[in-house]
Amino acid sequence: MELAIPVVIIFTFFIGSFVMISLHLGQMSARRALPSRDAYLQQSASLACSKCGSSEQREFGLDDQHDQKRIVACAACNKELFQFRREDGTA
Repeated sequence: MELAIPVVIIFTFFIGSFVMISLHLGQMSARRALPSRDAYLQQSASLACSKCGSSEQREFGLDDQHDQKRIVACAACNKELFQFRREDGTA
């Protein structure tokens, strides 16, 4: 019985880690599947958010803040809108 509590704690840690990694991989897969800026413009005819209509946007790198592949999201509702590749290399 002394071994049961540490085994349960370790098992819970591994299951929790697996769930967190699975959620993160799903989110990254969804970001990679976002349309390009040109395709988004063809669908919506403007760069405004398709969910809330806001024109304020924020951008971030797909893998890190210096990544050339950028994800654009609505600043108001955080809906991820489209992706583009930054060519100039500036941060």
